[in-house]
Amino acid sequence: MPVFGIPYKAIMENEKNKKYEITFIVTDETRAPIKTILEKCGADCTDDRQVEKIRMAYPIAKQSYGFLGTLVFAMEPEHMQELQAALKLESKLLRSLVTALTVEQSAAESQRQSARAAAARRRKAVKDKKPGLLTNEALEKKIEEILQ
Repeated sequence: MPVFGIPYKAIMENEKNKKYEITFIVTDETRAPIKTILEKCGADCTDDRQVEKIRMAYPIAKQSYGFLGTLVFAMEPEHMQELQAALKLESKLLRSLVTALTVEQSAAESQRQSARAAAARRRKAVKDKKPGLLTNEALEKKIEEILQ
């Protein structure tokens, strides 16, 4: 019997380690403090995205700019209170939001992750195919060949 659109069996299989997503704004470009907090609470980070600099609509702790990042992790639900308490104590963290991912969101997240990996492979292949730089003499020789 489905519970909120999710099959009950799928919920029971993922009872021990649920998938969560944390979106955060930090003062520095590094996400290391958040990762260490997650590891101390027994979470396994499965996906992390590039941290990007944003301009906030209003200052938070006298900061008008921050770095926005997102991490997907698996953790036992019992450790959630411990995680929330540790996040409150982190001085470099301006804001954070932890949400539980459903089974459908987890599948969509894994598809996005594989699409990102495929795009990275394509970018690397294109980068490898770029010709080397020409010296000035070789460039002049090419121009003379074209003009003749």
